[in-house]
Amino acid sequence: DIRNRYAAHTAARLKPNAALLVLTLAYDQSRVQGPPFSVSPEEVTGYWPGIELVASRNDIQNCSDKFHEAGIDEAIESVWRRSA
Repeated sequence: DIRNRYAAHTAARLKPNAALLVLTLAYDQSRVQGPPFSVSPEEVTGYWPGIELVASRNDIQNCSDKFHEAGIDEAIESVWRRSA
């Protein structure tokens, strides 16, 4: 619910045709809890129609120890953009 409200709040604050940049981290949240919290690509595209994936990479080496201790070997950091 909080993510839906955040997306609506963001949309309400942007000027018409404003560009939007969103950074996300996606990982197996059943193995370790956030923060940071996992956000799936499907959620991002559902919250912000027209947003496109710009780049993504496995950034597990920069995650906190709790990720490594849980055996997480993949934490995909993604950059999303919706052009003006």
